[in-house]
Amino acid sequence: MEDMNAELIRYFSLSEVQLALKQMHPLKSPGLNASAEALGCIKRILEQLEQASGLKVNLEKSAVMFSINVPQAHRMSLATILGVQVVAKHPKYLVLPTTMGRSKREVFEEKKERILKRLQGWATKELSQAGRMVLIRTVLEALPTYMMGYFELPISFVKEMEEIMANFFWYGGVEGKVP
Repeated sequence: MEDMNAELIRYFSLSEVQLALKQMHPLKSPGLNASAEALGCIKRILEQLEQASGLKVNLEKSAVMFSINVPQAHRMSLATILGVQVVAKHPKYLVLPTTMGRSKREVFEEKKERILKRLQGWATKELSQAGRMVLIRTVLEALPTYMMGYFELPISFVKEMEEIMANFFWYGGVEGKVP
């Protein structure tokens, strides 16, 4: 166990740092290239994590995604090394999309729908303005906060959310218009 701890907390050598820096590119996430050696290293790290923590990685729920530059046959052999399935795209991870195209509208539209759904349930209740303010501050403003940690919100989305919250605050529903 002490050998494992020593390995986990050791300093990186100069050659390891140089290799990592050479593998980085402005348009590429820092990481290892898709090679059997690199994935073998990842597998060893996961095994050490399992031994050190007592937790086990569920490989049945795990998947790997490759760049389009990696040939299909190579993808399958590399996935076999890791013992996971290959996916073309991870739809979501921790409620957030793993990839985002040019149009962020659809990603934020789902968040807006969740907020509107919450408001529909509250609109039927007779709440004072103070009660509506508490709901806005504690629930509605918290919903997009996690997403804001990863993505810059489009101005159009922010304006829509402000309008929805103002309508709820002043009129108690989502249909009213702010004067």
